[in-house]
Amino acid sequence: MMKSHTSQHHKTFSEEMLPHMDSLYNYAYRLTNERNTAEDLLRETYSKALQLNDTEKSKRSKIHHSLFRIMRSSYINSYQKQVLESEEPASNEIKQMEQQHKPKKSPAEFIRKVVDGKIQDDDINEALTSLPEELRSILILHDIEGWTYDELAEFFCLSLCAVRDRLHQARKSLALKIIEDGR
Repeated sequence: MMKSHTSQHHKTFSEEMLPHMDSLYNYAYRLTNERNTAEDLLRETYSKALQLNDTEKSKRSKIHHSLFRIMRSSYINSYQKQVLESEEPASNEIKQMEQQHKPKKSPAEFIRKVVDGKIQDDDINEALTSLPEELRSILILHDIEGWTYDELAEFFCLSLCAVRDRLHQARKSLALKIIEDGR
């Protein structure tokens, strides 16, 4: 009887998690820009989600946020591990972000290229991948996955003002990166 209850609870939880698989994979792919790595990250996310204790499982009203939080944490941990193994200073990402905020061309040029159809999906994906993780995540979750400012604020533990600021910063950095790459 106990085993049946646990099995049923596990099944119900799985049924609630599976509908989010496509959006999680898209998020993973945009974080990693590699199909195999995105699939591994998705598997790791679901594996960790299935191992949650009963208290955490009872908070199913926001399972969608929990899955994204698990994925983001897994990605960050993996990234930090890679940085430590390669012994590259973490300040490279900060320097990269600073470079992206030095405007070399105007936003009007970016808009002109979009209208002329000179910017391809691969160009956008490459520029998106070059953004720092937090900016990339906020941009993906809001503009692609359709999360609200309130959901982002709760997810990232930020104020609404900070969410709007980072989203603006992410969009501006993305546009400048595309322009700077001459695309």
